This record gives sequence, structure tokens and C-alpha cells, in this order.
Amino acid sequence: MSSLSDNVKLLGSRMLVGAENIKQQLAQQNQQVSDMDIMKNYILPYFMSGLKDIQDNLLSQYDIEEKELEEAVEEYITQGDSKLIEIKRKVRAIYTQFGGELEEDDEAVVVEKPKDVPLNVIINAINAISDLMDSKMDEYIETFKSKYGVPTDMQTFEAFQRGMISLSEDSEKIVLEQLDITNKDFETSVVKHQENQTLQYA
Repeated sequence: MSSLSDNVKLLGSRMLVGAENIKQQLAQQNQQVSDMDIMKNYILPYFMSGLKDIQDNLLSQYDIEEKELEEAVEEYITQGDSKLIEIKRKVRAIYTQFGGELEEDDEAVVVEKPKDVPLNVIINAINAISDLMDSKMDEYIETFKSKYGVPTDMQTFEAFQRGMISLSEDSEKIVLEQLDITNKDFETSVVKHQENQTLQYA
């Protein structure tokens, strides 16, 4: 289960890097395209393709059909499996961040409407998360290098990236708990204000 969660997080991280590269290329060509248009037209199709690859790997690994997997996932979620619920929430959050639109049935699953976090609080939170990550970065890099060496192949590099994602999520969790903000409220508010230039340069 942790492997599935890591793969989803790693996919989301790759897509964000891809979005930034596309944004820079368009800027060099003097093309003005909004962040949301970049996400929706360039990144979302690749994200969906990446999710399909993750699903296909699961089907192959456990030798099951797609319908069986879907039924099993829904059954475990109905029973309250916290890990699967969190993975589904994360996928939906990334999907909407990249310009995807949820169907009515998916939206109906959300019982409590996310609270809007003010822009200044979001910026303060992002800066605090960044500062906390910076304070832990050197230790993480040295620990990783002592255990695996400098990444020279894709497998080691992806292991390094997963560690960075974990470090980022741990830092985010600590800061949001201090500010009494839920992860869902934070992510929803960041997406809502993502076109704001002040937030983009935070």
C-alpha cells in the first residue's frame, strides 16, 4: 500500500516539474498561457496516462482484472480503510489541481465542504514549510548519501525523490497542525489561489 501511495506522490511531483518546464519554454517563446491552461492542456493528459500505468502494474502484479480491482478498492474504502481513503483523496486533489473536473458522484463523496484559508495564511504556511524543510535538508542529503551514495541511476534517484516528498509532507503536516489547518483545506485553498502572483512567488 505504501508503494502505491509513493508512486502516486512521485507521479504528482514529476508532473509539477513538467509543468514548470513547459511554463519556461512558453515564456521563452513569448507565449502567455495561464497556469491552469498549462495544467489542463499539457499536464493532465500525462497525469492520467501515468495513473493508468500505475493501475496496469497493479493488475499485472496481482494477476487480476480491472473490474475486480475497482470493486476491491471500493469495498475497502466502504469499510473505512484509512490508507486507501487517503490515496483516493490525494489522487482527487492532484486531479483537480491539474485542471480535472470531478463528476457529480465523486463530488457527492465529500461530506464536509473545505474551508477557505486566507491567502496571507497560505503564504505564511508555505514559507514556514519551506524554512522547516531547509533546516532538515542537509541532514537528509548526508544520511541518504551515506546509505546509498550519490544517485547515479533512475532507481536510486527515485528513492531520493521519494525521500524528498516524505520530507516535504512531514514538514507540511507539522506546520499545518501548528496553524490548525487541515491538509484538505490547505490544498483546496492553494488551488483556488494558484493564479495569484504573490502565491506563485512565495
